[in-house]
Amino acid sequence: MGLGTNYPGNPNAVQSPSPVPGPGVVPVVYLPSDLDGNTVANFWQSEKVPADFIAYLQKTALWRPPGTLSSTTPGFTAVTHTGAGTGTVTPKAPLNALVNNVTNGPQSVMINIIVGGAVGVATFQWSNDGGVTYGTTQTTAASYTDGTSGITIAFGGTTFNANDTYAFRPTDTPLAQFQDSVGITRGIFDALGHHMGRVTEFREDWFNFFTAPAASGTTNPLVGNQKWQAVNTNGAIAFNSIGANQVATGLKISCGASQSCYLLSSNDVHPGLSSSNTWLCHEWDFEVASNAIAASHGKVYLGFNQGTSPGTLYFWLRSDASVNANWQLECANGGTATTLDTGIQALGTSDPFYPNHRIRMQMLCSTGPFGIHICRAFIDEKLIGNLTTNIPSGGMKVIAGVAGDATNGAQLYFGSVLGKWARWSTSIGL
Repeated sequence: MGLGTNYPGNPNAVQSPSPVPGPGVVPVVYLPSDLDGNTVANFWQSEKVPADFIAYLQKTALWRPPGTLSSTTPGFTAVTHTGAGTGTVTPKAPLNALVNNVTNGPQSVMINIIVGGAVGVATFQWSNDGGVTYGTTQTTAASYTDGTSGITIAFGGTTFNANDTYAFRPTDTPLAQFQDSVGITRGIFDALGHHMGRVTEFREDWFNFFTAPAASGTTNPLVGNQKWQAVNTNGAIAFNSIGANQVATGLKISCGASQSCYLLSSNDVHPGLSSSNTWLCHEWDFEVASNAIAASHGKVYLGFNQGTSPGTLYFWLRSDASVNANWQLECANGGTATTLDTGIQALGTSDPFYPNHRIRMQMLCSTGPFGIHICRAFIDEKLIGNLTTNIPSGGMKVIAGVAGDATNGAQLYFGSVLGKWARWSTSIGL
């Protein structure tokens, strides 16, 4: 999607439409930029472009009917054989090979038999776009791996006939797809028919009351809200509420000196970013605030952590007044941490009933727009940093908690939570 004018010379003229994309060509559409004048033409162009782009997606998306899942090969649809030959084709690649490659996009495999015969004699051509284009002729074998998609298949059976075809696809391949302006393949509907590539959401507004956790030890799950647990050492978790009807708007997590209190999700919410997990993007929004406290405070944690207390595998924002009162953006994968000082104070004076920071944390997979695993965070919609080293590769829970030092306690007001998992979206804003 381009940005800027697409008319020559006359800012008052009616803008010409964006060029019509040809088959398989990335569309180019133009939006007026901040430097363009406030003209009627610019206004209508800004209204017209989204409608044109939606029409393009509707017209050019490649639709595939839902496939029947294979009962013997997880991760693939059943193979559709067209022809009279008795040869068989069986996908057998591990699931971590079925990655949506940024360059090549989702795969819809079609194998066309060129010369008939037994395995080792018959030849074939491989297509990753459903038979639109094919690679060079290859000889059938007991095991064959396609160099483009990474998918491995086994040829078997008795005899392959010339011109027979065998079709299948990874079960995650979207039913409709297109390429965006930077060449990334995106799905409109995923393999199960979910809109926009199966985005899953989790939301917690703390409207459901629960019983306060035990003063010491682990309470998993919290009574009245099984999605959360608490690990408490004489700290407290209480509803932060307003009004006579005590409507909950968030939680107050607090502890005194040499105490601690951690609120965690009952289960892991992210498997970590690793070589076997290159397809999952996460984005979590948190609202946080604190009341007026002394400049000295203990540790405050917000983000993701492996286990039920701060450990060595995590991605979080942390503040410790004994070192630096600012939020520190950190990640670690069981050892050395990568740390970035955000320059933004974690705690300050504010009305405790209304969060004073909106924090967004993203864990983006290597098939995203950056091409590598990356952890990043925004505070009040401002990007405060990207972390690309020591990326956590193991399962993690949400953590919001405090830990006092020898002389100081700490507290955190923890508001609404919104989490999103996107299996096919490679957008940095899910």
